[in-house]
Amino acid sequence: MRIARKWELGDKAFSRTATTSFAWKDERRWWLVRLTTDEFVVLANGALCYHKVPDIERLDDGQDA
Repeated sequence: MRIARKWELGDKAFSRTATTSFAWKDERRWWLVRLTTDEFVVLANGALCYHKVPDIERLDDGQDA
């Protein structure tokens, strides 16, 4: 969180957990909260959206090494 505050990323970042629903339960006097979590985040912005083929000799001659 310290880094997020320093670079003002709070409104631009996503956490692994999101609230899908919540409801007040009178009979138990508590909140029922349903959450979902993610395992992976894929960022494809900036320089990562352009491919770069490595400069390797005989890369595309079609033969296995």
